[in-house]
Amino acid sequence: MLYGNPDVSELDVHPDLKFILERLLARDRVLRFKDAAEVLREMGSLTSNAIFQESAATRESFLQAARLVERDAEVSKLSAALSEALAGLGGLWLVSGESGVGKSRLLDEVRALALVRGALVLRGQAIAEGGSPYFLWRSVLRWLVMQPGLPDEILSPLKILVPDIHELLGRPVPDAPELTPRFAHQRFLDAFQGLFTNLKQPTLILLEDMQWAAESLDVLIHLSSYIGKLSLLVVGSFRDDERPELAGRIPGAHVLRLRRLSDRGIAQLSEAMLGENGKQPHVLELLQRETEGNVFFLVEVVRLLAEEAGQLDRIGLVTLPASVLAGGIKRVIERRLGRIPESAMPLLQFAAVMGRWLDVSVLGRLSPDKDIQQWLADCSDAAVLEVFEDRWRFTHDKLREGVLELIESDRRPVLHGLIAAELEALRADESETWPMLAFHFGLGGEKAKEARYGVLAGTQALKHGAYRNALVYFDQALQLAITTGQIRDQISFKSHIASAHLGLGEYRPARKLYQENLITAHEIRDDLIVADSLLSLGSVSLVQGEPIEARQYLEEALRLFEVANDLGGQVRVCNRLGDAAYELGEVAVALAYFQRSLEMSRKDEKGWGMAGAIRDTSELKIALQPPSKEVLKDMIGAARKSNDSVLIIQALWAAIRWLFVEHQHTTALELLSLLIHHPAAGDILMNTLEELSFELEAILSTEEYSQHWETGKGMSIWQGVDVVSHLL
Repeated sequence: MLYGNPDVSELDVHPDLKFILERLLARDRVLRFKDAAEVLREMGSLTSNAIFQESAATRESFLQAARLVERDAEVSKLSAALSEALAGLGGLWLVSGESGVGKSRLLDEVRALALVRGALVLRGQAIAEGGSPYFLWRSVLRWLVMQPGLPDEILSPLKILVPDIHELLGRPVPDAPELTPRFAHQRFLDAFQGLFTNLKQPTLILLEDMQWAAESLDVLIHLSSYIGKLSLLVVGSFRDDERPELAGRIPGAHVLRLRRLSDRGIAQLSEAMLGENGKQPHVLELLQRETEGNVFFLVEVVRLLAEEAGQLDRIGLVTLPASVLAGGIKRVIERRLGRIPESAMPLLQFAAVMGRWLDVSVLGRLSPDKDIQQWLADCSDAAVLEVFEDRWRFTHDKLREGVLELIESDRRPVLHGLIAAELEALRADESETWPMLAFHFGLGGEKAKEARYGVLAGTQALKHGAYRNALVYFDQALQLAITTGQIRDQISFKSHIASAHLGLGEYRPARKLYQENLITAHEIRDDLIVADSLLSLGSVSLVQGEPIEARQYLEEALRLFEVANDLGGQVRVCNRLGDAAYELGEVAVALAYFQRSLEMSRKDEKGWGMAGAIRDTSELKIALQPPSKEVLKDMIGAARKSNDSVLIIQALWAAIRWLFVEHQHTTALELLSLLIHHPAAGDILMNTLEELSFELEAILSTEEYSQHWETGKGMSIWQGVDVVSHLL
């Protein structure tokens, strides 16, 4: 057989089949069949039946599996970046371009390269319709939190993003303590960093549709400062015609802008999909003229031509139309959707209104009499829906947009309302659902429910540190409260909006809102709201370095809380008055306020406040006045022997004050960072910790501050004890 044609004469088969076998096995390529289609035609002639009949599924396989063309430079750069990440030199890349230009196809190519090289590949995608905070990272997080050996310091802050984390890990994860707005957001970023720095294998993270991301971008901005030391490559995609400024927001990100295919690229893709017929001049001229190199348009035109010609390999053999895109791409998409059975269209409209990703359980409730699996199969056969990473979605957002175009404008609110009702019935108690409920109820015209779920979503966003999201939700709720004349709701929503501004470091708008609340509270003669507003204004003044003004607000607030016999309010105000006195150098006055706060917090069932976290007056004094070296030695020794984390944290706080006085600022910052990031230390002296961090920020250079902040963040309390013991 190596030196001649095989002898098939002894085979007990039909002579014509022997002839086919001889041609298949011929050594001379001229004698062999040109392609598989020719073989099938010959086989069909033996039985007088056509064996090869191109189906929609086989046609789609040719169209979707066509090789990537005219992206060699981009693939080369991303491949090199992947090699560097595998070697521990991570990077961040952004792929930009218009819708349909081929961004997802390029990411698929990088995914394949990474899998072949043994990397872990994770994928996230932003959505435009009611996404919850950090939605871009949700699917990625579910994998990352399952890394072995992660401490609760990393996992606790993320529990709110992965509510079933205890089920994923098979063990309980404690709640993270509440922090001030400035540190709540930072703690999320630090928790993400803990996940990334604990990766056990080289990892590729693909993030799609970033043009719809908000606070999720903060993770990338933070990641850009240290990704170069990790075996991690992040590749994101976004539509630069919708969000042209996005790339500039992420320091150090490499940007690859995808342009439409050139005439040469169109020719290559045409050949990849159609074979030799795709190289014919009249075919290429039509594709170039009709698609202008947009990959999505090009595939759609080829699909349409195949339908008219009967099958792919007949394109070029039949007379081509003068124009395929008469009426534009909208008409082509309509024809594509026309392949779906008419009975399937109503449910598809529900799916389109819902978003690119389908919630099959909700769709089943919306159409209980329909066979959902058959409906999914019909839409999949038409290449309108697909399964991606175990979830159904539209194959391209342009197809979803095409379905939306078919829905009458007065019909859309009805669909949104029906979706919201079923979603509410299924998952109203799940926090991840609240943003979607607010979105659909809002577009469905049910403003009261939009506000209700918007407030829930906004409150959750504040806890996430997703302050921009919170601003949107509470502003919507505020507008409704203004329209309906709900004065107390207006005050509440303004307070939440102010908290979001504080989280973003925007003190001026926060102060303005608290002042408006103060005026309104006087008008409605509600002294408790007046006191709360004064307390908030005093807190803002303290953060802005205005302790005298803060004291004025706080003393009046304390008087009103005393008249109302509001113990919790008095505890909070005394804490802040102590802070103000301490800032003014009045240590004895500060101690008196803290002592008073301590005594009241023991009576208050909530145990609120800094003083409530410290159980003894002597410990309180140590917290404010740095101990002597001898006293600190005793504290560290006692804490080590007790193995009590609370005592250890208190001893470390005393050490921070001692180090600060001794001008050992970098070590003080490391211990301060340790305490801020430790779950058990969140409520202990948090205000003072924050103020001290401001002081250290002013003393140290930006590089020093960043370096020692990161060092402390990765330390355990026992490592902190060892550091202090060594210094003593």
